[in-house]
Amino acid sequence: MLAHNRIMKFPQNLHCIKNLELEDQIPLARFGDYSPEFEARWKEIFQYEARSAAFEIWMARYEEMLRLPTAEKYRQMFKERMSRLLNAMVNNADFRKLCFDKAINVIQTSHDGILFSLFELEVQLVEEQIMDLQLSDEEVRQEVERTFNFYRLQELAVLRAQKGSYENNATTEEEVVDAQETVLFYYISPANTLEMPLN
Repeated sequence: MLAHNRIMKFPQNLHCIKNLELEDQIPLARFGDYSPEFEARWKEIFQYEARSAAFEIWMARYEEMLRLPTAEKYRQMFKERMSRLLNAMVNNADFRKLCFDKAINVIQTSHDGILFSLFELEVQLVEEQIMDLQLSDEEVRQEVERTFNFYRLQELAVLRAQKGSYENNATTEEEVVDAQETVLFYYISPANTLEMPLN
């Protein structure tokens, strides 16, 4: 059980909920698959820190996404990205707190939202590494280019969504939702960046 559920009292009629199957539940996060050092510190200290339970759920949702057939092609790349994030959290309490706080806001979102939050945390980590002079000039250039491409991709996605909304006589609320969904759709897969129309 997660830390915040350990003292929870479940209702007596829980067994009456239809279609409640064990496989429908999200398994606990397996930090050791990404960073053995983080897993050891998690068991010893991190799991008792404020908001750590939300991060554990966030991580479990991330792993859930990696198990999908559609993620198979990119699974190793996403595992490496998570390894870098967890390793950075081991010795950086401020960054760890930021990750825990971020997780609270996104654990109830879609897989796309989980990926988007991963990117935001990576950007924050790179900013800190640049400030601490931990990256070479070439690494800084690559990260700045990656961030620029991502935000440009967002702008293009929003423009495409607005065009579709105009053609379909969408309401203002529908336009906002369309824009957000389009951005997330093109972010979920690196292949989509090559397919995005430039008009």
